[in-house]
Amino acid sequence: MLNVIIMEDSQLSGNINQQPTQKPVILGAGQRISDQDYKAAIADLAYADQLLQDPSPENTDNTAPVSTVTLIKEVANSLLKWTKTGFNAVTEEIYHIRIAACKTCPHFVNPPHDKGLLYKIAGADVHHKSTCNLCGCVIKTKARLPHDTCPDADANKPGFNRWGELVPYK
Repeated sequence: MLNVIIMEDSQLSGNINQQPTQKPVILGAGQRISDQDYKAAIADLAYADQLLQDPSPENTDNTAPVSTVTLIKEVANSLLKWTKTGFNAVTEEIYHIRIAACKTCPHFVNPPHDKGLLYKIAGADVHHKSTCNLCGCVIKTKARLPHDTCPDADANKPGFNRWGELVPYK
């Protein structure tokens, strides 16, 4: 993991008593970040490390966005499964492990601009990284559901996904 230094702009200019008038920066990232990303980076060094590797909130990989029809089918299917579990949720510990894994994943992106309303209805923050571009899910929702799983394989642990869970046999 990289060592990062997170500072307010006023600290960079040498006047630490002045209220910061600009957004915070992460040294090494070379650009301003949102207040939400700043708070998340302070709370989670893995998130700060991800910002250094990819400070842009835009989807920069080559994964095609999930279609609206596919999203609606996946949501309906997940809702049905959730109903069958009695509307159970994972423990807070599991939820935070899943969220931490997602925050360091290259597939953790902003929702596509052309589906902003759909994602807003689903509870996504449409202006910040909040979705998975492999499955199209809103991360904070998917990570809570015991029947859902990460669609991406862990490169370091064959047979497991990024959440550290066994990949289901198909």
